[in-house]
Amino acid sequence: MDCCAVVVAAGSGKRMGADMAKQYLLLDGIPILAYTLIRLSRIPQIDGIVLVVPQDDCSLCKTDIIDAFGVRKIIDIVPGGRRRQDSVFNGLRALQKVQPSYVLIHDGVRPFFSDELCLDIIEETRRHGAVIPGLPVVCTIKECNGNHEVLRTIPRDALWEIQTPQGFCYKSLYAAYETVVEKDIDVTDDSMVMEFIGGKVKIIEGNKENIKITRPVDLPVAHQIMTGGVFAL
Repeated sequence: MDCCAVVVAAGSGKRMGADMAKQYLLLDGIPILAYTLIRLSRIPQIDGIVLVVPQDDCSLCKTDIIDAFGVRKIIDIVPGGRRRQDSVFNGLRALQKVQPSYVLIHDGVRPFFSDELCLDIIEETRRHGAVIPGLPVVCTIKECNGNHEVLRTIPRDALWEIQTPQGFCYKSLYAAYETVVEKDIDVTDDSMVMEFIGGKVKIIEGNKENIKITRPVDLPVAHQIMTGGVFAL
């Protein structure tokens, strides 16, 4: 396969404060995770998808998400780990049987990426080997100590707020993850894994609508984005 995606949806969603994990909350009657998977599966350049979910949810996601909504291109559904990085590595290991040239890592609760962004990420990954989308930071950023006292104001000219999907050469990312796992290094996103081994990562401009739905305040924003019709299924 040329390009596959790992969709990470193994979190508990505690910040959402709901009775269920955030990836199963409904948008216009469709679970957020299903919405993300359907849109991702419609990208012609994506050949297959590995879904990473909480261990107890693998069967549930097969019946209530994949089968119920007719999601195509699913290669495997695998259990997540203790940390996001552990979940991603589980997904990468599941791709060993198909050995894609390139891989996209995407958050299951980011349903509003544009098709154009995905295609740009794939194309730029072919050129650079590691590409991530982001938006230039527009707010003033402060660094504080443990007592919430300001230490300094950080110049924002070179700061970006990073999104997913993030694109990589599969073999390079897998090898980088093996190193991070061996050394038990904590990372907050997949490009940081490449940074750890000295790899270069290119940033391209993302979409302002490409929000990560993690808190209650994000849900009305998500519904407002949906009413625009651009991301309708």
